[in-house]
Amino acid sequence: MQDPKQEITGVITDLTSATSAPALERTINTYFTPDARFLHPLCQTTTRAGILGVYEWYRIMSPNTKAEVLSVVYDKELNVIILEIVQQFRIWFSIFPSAPARLNTRLTLREVKGLYYIAQQEDFYHATDMMALLMAPLVPIVRLILAFAGWVCGVNALLFT
Repeated sequence: MQDPKQEITGVITDLTSATSAPALERTINTYFTPDARFLHPLCQTTTRAGILGVYEWYRIMSPNTKAEVLSVVYDKELNVIILEIVQQFRIWFSIFPSAPARLNTRLTLREVKGLYYIAQQEDFYHATDMMALLMAPLVPIVRLILAFAGWVCGVNALLFT
């Protein structure tokens, strides 16, 4: 990328909505370093080939994924981009409808001969957003569990101070 802040939205769109394996491979080979890392709450890999495998499986599981980049923050000094993304991910065999899932993605860039490449991608999800990806109907249960845990923290704070 010559201008990461301007180009990254298109890169994310190409990664998350590729309709063929060759298109996905072309995108990953164009924008990721050979030793790129991918860190996600459910998996991780430390090679560009591994990242291709993750994204290809993602494409197979949810062939009609839609991702919308809501915000791009680029720190040129640190070579880091922070993205806020909302995606609709539905596993093809699931009987449940998709639900929007919000995530923050941190991209560490590496400059090589005036172009910027993704050296590391880290995806961060809130528990309810992760459940929205996996099984959307369970989101209310996760919210109840989190609310209960918050209540327990408040009670414990009162009891132990």
